[in-house]
Amino acid sequence: MGKRTPAGNWKRAEKTRPEPLVLVGFGKHDLADLWKFRDTNDEEKLVSEPFEKGWPPRYRRASACTTEEIRIFSEFTNFITNVIAN
Repeated sequence: MGKRTPAGNWKRAEKTRPEPLVLVGFGKHDLADLWKFRDTNDEEKLVSEPFEKGWPPRYRRASACTTEEIRIFSEFTNFITNVIAN
């Protein structure tokens, strides 16, 4: 709710935006390890395996991620978008 002011009125609490989440892996597999498949002819495995096997996605707050994890997430998102578009 909020806090009471000295006059007895309620003051609204500041609403903070939730921190963005970054996809860091699927199940026990890190996205960085799966991302290595993009350099091989096994790109299909990168796109289909986590979803077909039902590996749950793992997310982490952006402030807790390394710049490498954020870069890989960005590249993975662009890659998946291009695969779906084609």
